[in-house]
Amino acid sequence: MRFVYNDPYALRNAVEQLAGQQPIGSRPERDLPIPVDVYQLDNEIVIEGALPGARLEDLELTCEEGLLTVRGQVSPVDRDFAVQEIPRGTFSRPK
Repeated sequence: MRFVYNDPYALRNAVEQLAGQQPIGSRPERDLPIPVDVYQLDNEIVIEGALPGARLEDLELTCEEGLLTVRGQVSPVDRDFAVQEIPRGTFSRPK
């Protein structure tokens, strides 16, 4: 038996359909979650966050009453993506 593949856009269309009928890159901006790891090394507390596409100048860090807040924005990228899974937009933690 031989498999014949006729539609080169079938996978992309299926992914876009699963993503709510619109390409991921065209979704309206929203607060994006920031997964973090927090641990202690000797006398310091280390906070590592996953912020793909963010640059240092995109970040705003504030600490008020012992609560650290990370805010910023990852700008959209002008490319013709076959698949785009890295979210772009504003982010904030905690909310």
